[in-house]
Amino acid sequence: MNAYPRKLGGFELLAPIASGGMAEIVLARQAGPAFQRLVVVKLLHPHLARDPEVVRLFLREARLGARIGHANVVQIYDAGELDDSFYIAMEYVVGVSVSAMIRLASEERPPPEIVGEVIAQAAAGLHAAHELRGEGGAPLQIVHRDVTPQNLMVTVDGVVKLLDFGVAKADEGEALTRSGQVRGKIAYLSPEQCRGEELDRRSDLFALGTVMHELASGERLFRRATDHLTFQAITEDPIPELRTLAPEFPEELAAVAHRALERELAARIATAADLERAIREALTRLGHTTSSASLARYLAARHRAELDEQQRIARAAVAGSATVRLPAAEARTVTIAGEHIMHAPPHRSRRALLGLGAATAAAFIGGGLALWVSRRPSGEPLRFGVVPIYPELRAAHDLDAFAQYLEHELRAPVEITVAHDYRALGLALARGEVAAAAVPPLEYLITRQRTPGLRVLASQHYERASTYQGLLLVKADSSIGDARQLRGRRICYVDPHSTSGYLLARQYLRTRGIDPDRELAGKRFSGRHTAVMEDVLAGRCDAGAIYSLALLNARDFKIRSSALRTLAVTGHVPFGVVCAAPTLPTETAEALRAALLRLDPQRHLRRDTVGAIYRISGFVEARLGELAPLEAAARAERLLD
Repeated sequence: MNAYPRKLGGFELLAPIASGGMAEIVLARQAGPAFQRLVVVKLLHPHLARDPEVVRLFLREARLGARIGHANVVQIYDAGELDDSFYIAMEYVVGVSVSAMIRLASEERPPPEIVGEVIAQAAAGLHAAHELRGEGGAPLQIVHRDVTPQNLMVTVDGVVKLLDFGVAKADEGEALTRSGQVRGKIAYLSPEQCRGEELDRRSDLFALGTVMHELASGERLFRRATDHLTFQAITEDPIPELRTLAPEFPEELAAVAHRALERELAARIATAADLERAIREALTRLGHTTSSASLARYLAARHRAELDEQQRIARAAVAGSATVRLPAAEARTVTIAGEHIMHAPPHRSRRALLGLGAATAAAFIGGGLALWVSRRPSGEPLRFGVVPIYPELRAAHDLDAFAQYLEHELRAPVEITVAHDYRALGLALARGEVAAAAVPPLEYLITRQRTPGLRVLASQHYERASTYQGLLLVKADSSIGDARQLRGRRICYVDPHSTSGYLLARQYLRTRGIDPDRELAGKRFSGRHTAVMEDVLAGRCDAGAIYSLALLNARDFKIRSSALRTLAVTGHVPFGVVCAAPTLPTETAEALRAALLRLDPQRHLRRDTVGAIYRISGFVEARLGELAPLEAAARAERLLD
């Protein structure tokens, strides 16, 4: 962990804001001969700085942002290499995220003219990005791909800022893939993104239409209990009329939102400039004259306390104040100099990874702040085991923030251990080689059978759902249309201890009249969910068994999900459980259980889920009753005695 403050060229690094798999985000002060200002510095992790391709794409993000140069796009000040560190320095935004405005809209909706002004300014910034040309004058065909309420900030002066070009697509090169992360937050994807199709600027307009609908109504438009249902809502479910949710919202503006939300590309608004123009024309017809000044007045009236506090903190940091006191209920004194800072803002943000940029800094102070000072505890680490759902989990530092949260709660060092495979995790738990582990359902049943004294601390859940789906996949162009046609074919499983990647698939085949041991041509254990998809695409298997979230994340592992087709949903699987090894002292186990149940990723980790790859959204009281059907299936397959 780096000590702060420290110098990086002309930047004094004051305090870490977030750290993820690709980069660390740091609050910094830049001092010149006649000025000083707060900035956000994004530092590429040293182990990635040795990879020329990663460095190229990291700096490409800065180059794209710097070229746009529009008032409604966050400003890039500098980028490059100093003291063996690759960095991007950018504008520090004091303001309110549109995400925070939407949360407030659920209690009191903003006036229509405020909604219109926010979206019109956002469209102006988006159009500047879409129109960007390369050095030779050719259009770069940029698609932002992550237009969300979290990536739109409204400054104290009423200027809307579009943030984060970390996943932007441009003709000059593909964006850096961030392991385990869907490009674009799922509830704001366009239908064509969900289907894995080629994108143009109209994809961003659909996302901005979603934001407009939510800001006007105060209700989430497409988000559902699971990612699968969210995808279905975006691509298939009827889109509710805005005026049925917000009857007072003018028809003229509602019509603009619905034009942006047309699923058919030909019917959708063509450009962001057209969207801005349509909004401003509607506002004029309604007799509204809006501007940044009117938006600033609205923020001053509705978000005064948080804006005042942000500005106070900014002034103190620029002035070099040693400490900053924060008003949130959980806040403690935060020493800007010399302490590692752990943060917990109560707002939604899916990731603390490479693409955070100024969004992190703005949201860091923008949503109401709860921080605690945390020195790394000393002593023997408590090892927390997880299963290798994806190989990238080992190297991505995906659970660093989760480990730091547990360290703070337990007052002891915590080390995340990624097991080699499912069986290895169960054995490590049984032997006490890990103190606790998040165990998939089938592996829990197997481990429980051989481990007296195993204690269940909590069940995992995801977006209020307690189950996920198992899938059978085939190639999109496969002639196989029904599971019964798998007779004489070869199937890929994940692991013989995988619930969705083995057990459910076998049980499903039996319900279709197929004996998986006798009537299939062969089987292959691919080892992980992504490898199953790769094996199906490569023709090594005719079908593959995985879990649903793996398919949703496929493109982030450079797997062509559009070339795969779901043959069958094999069943619904309860999420796994967290168990304590028999050797873990009861007092420590109870403290760990309390910490898990108390965890709110949005407040404590600054994201919606525990990790960008390990996408569990929280922990609840153990629900072992949900495992009864699974236990019966495991006994039928002779996986349990």
